[in-house]
Amino acid sequence: RAIVPVQLPIGNERDFSGVVDLVAMKAYTFATDGSGKMTEGAIPAELADAATAAREALIEMVAEADETLMVHFFEAGTLAHEELVLGLAAATRDAKIFPLVCTAGLSNIGVQPLLNAILEYLPSPAERPFTAIANGETVTKKPDDKAPYAAFVFKTVADQFAGRITMFRVYQGCLKADSTAANATQGTQERLGHLIALQGKTPTNVPELKAGDIGAVAKLKDTKTNDTLADKGAGLTFPAISFPEPVLSYAIEPKSRGDEDKISTAMHRLEEEDASIKYRRDPQTHELLLAGQGQMHIEVTVAKLKRRFGVEVLLKPPRIPYRGTS
Repeated sequence: RAIVPVQLPIGNERDFSGVVDLVAMKAYTFATDGSGKMTEGAIPAELADAATAAREALIEMVAEADETLMVHFFEAGTLAHEELVLGLAAATRDAKIFPLVCTAGLSNIGVQPLLNAILEYLPSPAERPFTAIANGETVTKKPDDKAPYAAFVFKTVADQFAGRITMFRVYQGCLKADSTAANATQGTQERLGHLIALQGKTPTNVPELKAGDIGAVAKLKDTKTNDTLADKGAGLTFPAISFPEPVLSYAIEPKSRGDEDKISTAMHRLEEEDASIKYRRDPQTHELLLAGQGQMHIEVTVAKLKRRFGVEVLLKPPRIPYRGTS
């Protein structure tokens, strides 16, 4: 298994302006205004040698992953474009190669080549079996639209207007809008309203979601992150995601009096959304403590409190309750 670049960056750090596609051997440069406007052109002269060497290394790695391609490689000394594309997709599907691409989200650079790489090289759900738990044992199954439905909830979002939004992936079967689904983890029944296909920030109502689809539904009562929605006939549950424990804590206090209850309500909703944060009251100092993965994580959570729930808080180091000994 190896991480293999399929692109080279044009420029470094703040001067990053585009990518060289090592498969197509073309350069894609982007506007500096963040619009994402892309221009296709020839590889810059200063990167020509590096691109040639990187492409040769990529071809060798793809050839090594398949015996037939290896024979072609030894006969011709290289691989044809179509052989390289199909071989790279097959090696990625079999987890022998992990393609590396270059992007910068904040400046909107490299997004289109990234999406094209996803379409060309990553396997579709139909090509990848999945693992689940049946009768206490791990089983491997192939996606099947006609099998009893089984879906895994991987994220929960607290929306101030729509309420709780549950995101899930359907691994087998078909979930239909305006139907009842069983929560195999909680042992409860949930009423599904409108099913939503998410494309960026644009939700689209759909009549059904099939094996391999990722979708969402609003206002489920009991279903949380890591739960399984599955028909009794499927007899499946999915292993839970293991979230990291918090490593840094801050004391938080409301800027305005009377907002403490609002903080608690909002934080409980954010905990549902992000299981790697923890919120509690210290029983000795009586401070409200917010714990996360680091300074930035905590600051982002505080920004969510203000933006989505209208609650502003102050961060300060927590007090340490010292104890005397005799």
